[in-house]
Amino acid sequence: MKNPETESSAVIGFGVRAHLASELHAEGDIEVYGTIEGDIRCQSLLVGSSGHISGSVIADTVEIKGHSASEITTGHILLRDGSEASGNIGYTTITVDAGATLNATLTRIEPTATTADAAIDATIDDPGAQAATDG
Repeated sequence: MKNPETESSAVIGFGVRAHLASELHAEGDIEVYGTIEGDIRCQSLLVGSSGHISGSVIADTVEIKGHSASEITTGHILLRDGSEASGNIGYTTITVDAGATLNATLTRIEPTATTADAAIDATIDDPGAQAATDG
């Protein structure tokens, strides 16, 4: 198990009964098994089969096993069998398993520096943006 005090990338998990209505920014990975209504920025996002997300997502990689009604910007998105995704998805690469439901507007974006790093750096570099996201 990673030690969050010494590791640069920690996993944040939200359980089945958890519900968060807010913005969530992390330099590491996020796993969602409950519900998140709000904006998510991270390195890697996993939406478990019981997970539901709605809002804006910026992450280097996104894997959806549950439900997403989001605006997603990612380097790679993977939609697993049984998943449901709707909204607007900007991606560099996409994989859709048989059995996934996709009802979204897809836009291919050119590969650049890591998506999440750029979004986090922009927030940190712009104090006004940081103040706006903090409350």
